[in-house]
Amino acid sequence: MLFLLKTRRFQSMLKGDLGDGMITVDMIRTFELSGSYKLYVCTLAILPEYRRNGMAFRTLYDKFFEKLFSFAEGGIFISEMAASAWTDDGESLARTFGMQYIGDHKRHGKVFHCRLVPPSVPNPNVKLRKLLEKYREIGLG
Repeated sequence: MLFLLKTRRFQSMLKGDLGDGMITVDMIRTFELSGSYKLYVCTLAILPEYRRNGMAFRTLYDKFFEKLFSFAEGGIFISEMAASAWTDDGESLARTFGMQYIGDHKRHGKVFHCRLVPPSVPNPNVKLRKLLEKYREIGLG
């Protein structure tokens, strides 16, 4: 699941205070209007039998970035992304999406984060680099 959290709630998540099960409707921003949003990647998982299957990860990765490009086409931009990783695979996935470890979650897992506007990712992967280029083309970052 992907949530566009309101700024105060996003900050709580970055501090490790906000758990996945604590997110309520009033904490989520809807994205009908053009603008900049903070994305929280929640409950992103690949079934165990597919974890070592490169195709499963590639599909997840490609679809994630297709969605971000689709958002950008509609005037919706992700200024920051965060996730709370509960497993080694989750940590690896967060890093692959350009996030860096910023601290432990108070309940469970490790908190990862990156800024896309302006970018904080030191070595963006190909898809993220293309997204950042698109953002720059329209005057962000």
